[in-house]
Amino acid sequence: MGKIHKNRCLLFRFPNAEKMRKLFLLLLFLSLAFSSALKSQLPNGLTVIVFPRKEVNQLVNITVVIKGGSLVEKTPGAASFLLRLMPLGTKNHTKDQIQRILEDNLIDLQTEVNENYWSLSLTCPNSSLGEAIKLLGEILFQPLFDEYDFEREKRKAISELEDISSRPFISAYARLRESLYGTGHPYARLINGTKESLQSLNLEELRSLHLTYFQPQNIFLAIVGDVQQEKAMEEVTNSLSRFPKGERISFSYPFYYPLVRPEVDVMERPSTFAYLFIGIPLPGLNPQDYPTFEVIATLLGQGTSSRLAKALRWRMGISYDFGALYPPFLGKSHLLVWAVVDPLRVEEAKEAILNEITSLDDLGQKELE
Repeated sequence: MGKIHKNRCLLFRFPNAEKMRKLFLLLLFLSLAFSSALKSQLPNGLTVIVFPRKEVNQLVNITVVIKGGSLVEKTPGAASFLLRLMPLGTKNHTKDQIQRILEDNLIDLQTEVNENYWSLSLTCPNSSLGEAIKLLGEILFQPLFDEYDFEREKRKAISELEDISSRPFISAYARLRESLYGTGHPYARLINGTKESLQSLNLEELRSLHLTYFQPQNIFLAIVGDVQQEKAMEEVTNSLSRFPKGERISFSYPFYYPLVRPEVDVMERPSTFAYLFIGIPLPGLNPQDYPTFEVIATLLGQGTSSRLAKALRWRMGISYDFGALYPPFLGKSHLLVWAVVDPLRVEEAKEAILNEITSLDDLGQKELE
């Protein structure tokens, strides 16, 4: 009926849950750019944005973004592990009770950690909005941090990390980011940390990280879906305004020196395929550029009608897989374009990808639509 998410949360899969989460991110940044957006702020400083969307038909998505992420951690992997642990128990509910609430109310709970923020996303029928917001408040502000759960999840995380680190895509992308940002930069390291860093992690560091950053003044909450704005604001106010304000957190994003010349880095390992990665420095996430860079990534490498699909797969027949993405970094970001190809045809693939990137100046209206 349901299944366990990678962060150990019971969830139900709604077909458009991921699309709604991405829609939330886009609307969040647009709301910061246009004063006409439907947004408010609770007395404790928590920012609330509501977007009624009748076309999703009785579904609603609640997404919170907490500023911080791996950028503010002391031990690599601490930010990711914190959000792994938080949904496993709260002051008022055990893990099993939380799973029962999710199941009874058909709530899909997903979590995400990146370099700039933590995010929790709940998708549910609009009739479950109140229960979803109540549970969200407990997870955000009253996590249990049980010692037994901590030790068990640490063992699992280390085991999973060994598998993740052995994947060619992960190791190649990590090397590319180190080339872009430099050793020691928060954006250059793996979000899940290392075996050594996780082994050194302790509960006190997680409690301190949570206490410092998971406070209302540091949180944006958006509700998108088939819901009345007044009803949504009432549910949020009733459930979340009781939590204390805390202190405002100031952020500074580490500077890095972008590449001023082309740089080639080769990693050799036994493999049937060659993984080709191209990274292009870009501005960080902001309301003006975010839609543009998302469209560029989509046109280049997302889907069977993308430019990489047509060039590498259909015309040349040299790519087994491909893609493009724009990481939503608030500091300096980049465009990643990648392809999995025959090792003997790497140069052909590289030239084809660079040609597609430089030809973006010739975009037509039909392709944009």
